Amino acid sequence: STLVDYLQRHSPIAVPQILHVEPFGSPHAPPFVLLEYIPGNAPRARDYFVQQPSMCYQLGQYIGSLHAQQFEMWGNFQQTASFSNHEFMTRFIDTIWKLVQFRWQDDDEVSQELDANLQDAASLPSFSNMALIMLDISPSQFICRNGALSAIIDFESYVRGPRELELVAVELFLGSGDAFRAGYEFMCGAMPQISAVRRIFRFFYYILYNAPPKGLQRWLDAPSLFL
Repeated sequence: STLVDYLQRHSPIAVPQILHVEPFGSPHAPPFVLLEYIPGNAPRARDYFVQQPSMCYQLGQYIGSLHAQQFEMWGNFQQTASFSNHEFMTRFIDTIWKLVQFRWQDDDEVSQELDANLQDAASLPSFSNMALIMLDISPSQFICRNGALSAIIDFESYVRGPRELELVAVELFLGSGDAFRAGYEFMCGAMPQISAVRRIFRFFYYILYNAPPKGLQRWLDAPSLFL
């Protein structure tokens, strides 16, 4: 099935149909994706959910509904690239190293954090099950209407990976961890603990999305809302 079909089967909020895809290299137009119109507004502020506990609960339900569906391997959704779970952390550490060499090799703060993460890599946990996760999840990927979370509209970055990786990203823009957890556990059961991987996953997001220089420690020290 397609990603849209999968999301529509499992999501408690609306998922628009894809009406047209203009591919890269098309002679007719730049690449774009045309989606079905869904009324509402897409939040632009990263802290939009901070004062919205009811939306935090709904976001927890949405993510929990996807995390309840588990995969035996990780990789892209289409499963044209799949890897065994025991390989994840080794490949993840290698990706972090390459990102730092490519983008951040002149940043001493980032290099020091990389060294610390490499030293701690052997003690990091493995992951037994994978789920559908969004690597760039943020409030702007959703439509809100009448004070409620009503649709997901940006889903091109979904992959199969550890639930903890997405939960670390979500924690950075939530206002109410308790409300999110309640919605998540209503759909999925107990939330996995992220304390052992919080720092290295936050570091990954920082270097992946070209966060502002000299902001790493503030990013790593953001409030922890989950166990």
